[in-house]
Amino acid sequence: MAAHAGGGGLSPLQLYPLPAPLPDGPLVRLAGRIRRRWQAAWPRWRGQRFRAEGAEVAARAEVLCDMDAAQRVELLRAVRGRLRRDLDCPAAQRESLALAGASWGEVAVGAHGELEAEALPAAGEYAAALGVMRGRLVEVGGAPNPGRVAMLAAMALAPWGGGVHLVLRDDEQAMAMAARLERLCAPLGLSVGRPEPGMDYAARRTAWAADISCAPAGELVTDALRDLRRLADRPGDLRLRLERLHGANPRALELVQRGLRCAVVLEAGRVLLDEALRTVALSSDAAASEELQALALAWDVSALFEPGAALTEAGRERLAGMLMQRGGPWSSPQWRERRIELALLARHALEPGVHYEPDGPRIEPIEPAFGALGLEPYERRLVLDLLAIRHARDIQRSGMPIATMSIMECLIRYPRLGGLLPAADRLATRELRDLYGLAVLPLADRPAPPPAETDAAPFSPGDRALLAQARAEHRQVATRLQKLLAFSGG
Repeated sequence: MAAHAGGGGLSPLQLYPLPAPLPDGPLVRLAGRIRRRWQAAWPRWRGQRFRAEGAEVAARAEVLCDMDAAQRVELLRAVRGRLRRDLDCPAAQRESLALAGASWGEVAVGAHGELEAEALPAAGEYAAALGVMRGRLVEVGGAPNPGRVAMLAAMALAPWGGGVHLVLRDDEQAMAMAARLERLCAPLGLSVGRPEPGMDYAARRTAWAADISCAPAGELVTDALRDLRRLADRPGDLRLRLERLHGANPRALELVQRGLRCAVVLEAGRVLLDEALRTVALSSDAAASEELQALALAWDVSALFEPGAALTEAGRERLAGMLMQRGGPWSSPQWRERRIELALLARHALEPGVHYEPDGPRIEPIEPAFGALGLEPYERRLVLDLLAIRHARDIQRSGMPIATMSIMECLIRYPRLGGLLPAADRLATRELRDLYGLAVLPLADRPAPPPAETDAAPFSPGDRALLAQARAEHRQVATRLQKLLAFSGG
């Protein structure tokens, strides 16, 4: 018999294979029943466990409200030490959350204006905040104000000391959330920052150095991308500390953020899924603008020195008096002195036609004379830029690649990431687990599903016999069909 025309020599059974019949038996049915019940009970059990902890935290917060401010400050100092040793300690997390709730209650009772309408955190809000603190996405359903849960979680994580980034929808929401957090965090002595577009280096660095920083996702990714470009291929906290102690060019003073360590996402469904692939681009001109301004200032300062002069102790003190007030990297002696030394080298020591070629469209080094200077790769680039300033050329950085980063690429760098979801279906839960490794904690109060029709009228012995007979006939028909298709394809 000829093969199937559309299969290229394959039988219909090979083209459209039938699913293998499931094995039948009492043990298989029992295992399936247990698995279905476990899948239905496991989320409810986790939610009940977090709700029990939330009730415990609410009771502890009421006790802390009766303490005076000095006792709470001492308790906060002890909790801060425990969180720094182990951020995953459940007892320390509950105590820190209770302190945040007690501080919230003090502000809500003692303040005036819009804070009078603030209700004390409820047990459900404490339970959701615990889930966010432990790196989960909490499904809060139709909660009236998920922002309260996000603020509670950020306030409870802030004593850790590593910096908490509260990722919000836009600048307007960040401004409103930062204003509320400033009043709520005052009794705890925690600082709140809000990086804004157009801030200078010092103000932006101060905003990110706060205990809690409120910013939109785009602003967060832009500053993180700029810092990653400055770190290049040499990241690492220990390396940065050693450079700050002994290096001639400590990169830690050029960074804006303290690092990506802990983040709380208010609208996780929108930020983590809908805007996950939104890319933030950093052009070469924007990335190098601050550095070029620093080189121009170093070139102007080098004019105060005579040819062949070297930095002495008096000269270093004079430089410190002139440039320390600018803050940022200029506050580092090694950083500013090295820039001035490179500016003196470009102004007085390098000769045109010997060390570099000034007549082309760009300043090009001449080897081996330029290589004999023993400069690092980044110092070679700085010296060429200084020579372009010397010859009144436009500093061309068009050869530098444009750096890009998506929101997802930035947020997956956080070791501790949590957030809030209004609702999560099975597809969204799977995507969040696959992309970010995050588990969804259902705490929303869902209505109970209506009972199935079979539950109201269970099978009678006669119905079970008819069902077994139908299954047997189905297996016989499937077996005959498989044999027929195999014979036709043979």
